[in-house]
This record gives sequence, structure tokens and C-alpha cells, in this order.
Amino acid sequence: MFSIHLQFQLQLTFWAFMLILIYPLASMKKLDFLHWTSYITIMVVVYILIMTIVYFASGEFHPLPPVAFRVPSAKSMTTFPLFQNAYCCHYQIANIYRDLKQKSEGKMRKVIALTTTIVFTLYVLVALFGYFTFTQQLELNSNLLNVFNKLAGNLWYIQASNYLMLVAMIAHYPLPCFGLRRTVEALFWKDVDAPTLWRFAICLIIIAVTGIIGSFVDNISDVLGYTSSLAGSCVVFIFPSIFSFMVWKRKGGKLRLAGSIVGGFVGLFVMITGLVCSIIAGTTGH
Repeated sequence: MFSIHLQFQLQLTFWAFMLILIYPLASMKKLDFLHWTSYITIMVVVYILIMTIVYFASGEFHPLPPVAFRVPSAKSMTTFPLFQNAYCCHYQIANIYRDLKQKSEGKMRKVIALTTTIVFTLYVLVALFGYFTFTQQLELNSNLLNVFNKLAGNLWYIQASNYLMLVAMIAHYPLPCFGLRRTVEALFWKDVDAPTLWRFAICLIIIAVTGIIGSFVDNISDVLGYTSSLAGSCVVFIFPSIFSFMVWKRKGGKLRLAGSIVGGFVGLFVMITGLVCSIIAGTTGH
């Protein structure tokens, strides 16, 4: 859509989306409207899955032989922390529970189990069909849509997937911004909603900081490698393990204690390994 000579127009369009569309949605007081963005994201992922299966079944490709197993490099190890992003929704749990009708712990567990099952199934199917379609091509470029675009970009349904993924990213982005904003608000206004002016100000700061990062970073995988190692490990493993340990101190339970210890060690392992491998891969290139 944009040539290399139109970077100013690209940046202008980016900031227009951030301020006109993302900012108002992320500034909302509740999640009443944002649940529709999740539906849009799921439908886009389902479309990409169907597209991958259709292309795989068409036989319009010549797959290379599977890659033989070898010792993983530092660059390949940086993908491990990225898996955490797919399940890094802990910061939204309180907001989702607050907006549930007929709130109960059992209903919340059903929501978590259903969501995890759907996401895991979609990701695994896309990964498997994508790998068996392109094999070694994914070793050179793990972005499935990018590989599709280079090898079969003339097909209309593949071109459509790129636009749909852009729509999904725009639709999804207000959700993490909303969760981060609510978390910051909870630090200063524990039992009441933040004043309207502060709500918009906090959200504007979040949008501005993330927008500046997005404007100057060319390879988003490098950023995700560091943020997933540091923040993702804390949100997914370390913080829940600490909370579980605090509950164990009051209620006891060997299983709860074991889970908190194992989760804490796994979180530290992923954090240290991912961070070290990201630094090595960034300096050596492999």
C-alpha cells in the first residue's frame, strides 16, 4: 500500500489510526464494547486457518524436505518466550470477571477453559499446516503470512488475509491498552473509578509511548523477544506463583505449594533464557 518513498504518509496514517480509532476505544470506562474486537480477531484467525488448509490441499506448492533436528540456536530459542504472548491475558481477568453476568468462580473457570481450548486449537492447526506446506521456508522467515505473500501473493484469498490481519491487529490493540490503563488506575484509585480526565490522560500516555516504539522499530520480533522474556514471564508464571504462594501461607495445601514453586522456577528459566538468547541473537545474528 505504501512505497519506500511514502514513509511520511505511512506514519501519518499510523498515528491517525492510533488517535482516532484506538485511543477512544482504549479510553472506555468498561469492556461493554470491546468484546466485539475479540470476535473479529477469532474470525480472522479462523480465516487464516482455512486459507492455510485450502492452499495445503491445493498442491500448488513444492515443499522442501523436513528440517532434521539439531541443537537449537540462540535465535530459535527466542521464540520460546513469544509463546507466552498467546496466553498472556492474566491482566484482563479482573476486568472480564467484573463484566460477567451472574458472576461465579465456576463460570469464570469455564470462560478460561473455553478460551484456552479455542486459542490452542487454532494456533496448533495453523502451525502444523503452515509448517508442512513451507517446511524450511519457515526457518528463514517464521512469519507465515509473509512467506505466503512472497511465494503465492498473487492469489486473492492470500492477499485478503494480509488486510484481515491488519484489521485484527487494529481491533485487538485496544484490549491490552484497556487492561494496562485499568491496572495503572488501580494503583492510585483502588476501590473507585479514576476521574475522567485522568482516565484519558493515562490512556494517552500509553498510546503515545507504544506509538513511538512502533514508529521507530523495524523488526517487531526483536521487541517482542525482550518484552516477552521480561514482562511475559512475570505475568504468566512469576506473579501467579507468588499469589499462589501467598494463598498457601493462609490455606495450606501441598499441591498449591508445589505449583507455586514449579511456576516460579519455570518463569525465571524462561525469563533468563529468553533474555540471554535475545541479546546473543541481536549481537551475532544467529
